[in-house]
Amino acid sequence: MPHSRHSFISKHLYFFYHITKLSLLEKEKAEMIIFHLHLFTVILI
Repeated sequence: MPHSRHSFISKHLYFFYHITKLSLLEKEKAEMIIFHLHLFTVILI
């Protein structure tokens, strides 16, 4: 179901958002996480 898949992706986005917030002192690593997250999302869609 599209709605379930959307909720699944949203939970992962929320999870990665918190990882990024916790990694502010390691900004380059956080940016790489965001980059790979976007790449992963594009592949899913």
